[in-house]
Amino acid sequence: MSPEAILQLLDEIDTWCAREGIRDLDLVMIGGAAGTLVWSSPRMTGDLDVVVKGEGELARLEEVFGRETGREPWLDVVLAGIPRIPEGWRQRTRVFPGTWERLTVRHLSEADQIATKLRRFLPHDRRDIEFLYNLHPEVRGPLSALNGSAYWMEPDVWEAEIEPRRDRVLAFLDGRIRAL
Repeated sequence: MSPEAILQLLDEIDTWCAREGIRDLDLVMIGGAAGTLVWSSPRMTGDLDVVVKGEGELARLEEVFGRETGREPWLDVVLAGIPRIPEGWRQRTRVFPGTWERLTVRHLSEADQIATKLRRFLPHDRRDIEFLYNLHPEVRGPLSALNGSAYWMEPDVWEAEIEPRRDRVLAFLDGRIRAL
């Protein structure tokens, strides 16, 4: 999905908010579309993954903009906590500039964006990690500082999945291994 398509979808959501009488909808972009729009990632994706601050609009947004509507691009609304984002992530989000009247669009910090990729760790996730690190090598510090308490809701997931993957990413960034 192109940056223009993402912005068009966000414009349509803002217009929908006005029609529905929603004064302030707060969306946090995550995933591939955020990479495309915020960091100019070349990876293509068909959806815009967002975390919605209030769950009241979740079902309504999916009815109008979700995958089942057949529209492209579509909106994939996820509940906070579904993508594994380190504790305190909301305070580290940044507002994405736009001219929306009823919509506030935020994105994760680079380190939190990478952290969301550690759970699934699919090939495109590994490419996204490498891409973001090449743009922002300073993410190494926050990634190194990640620990089980950042994932306090699921310590077993931290130990079994996320910590080993984080360590693999750090080894790659340090040049100790050649591929993610």
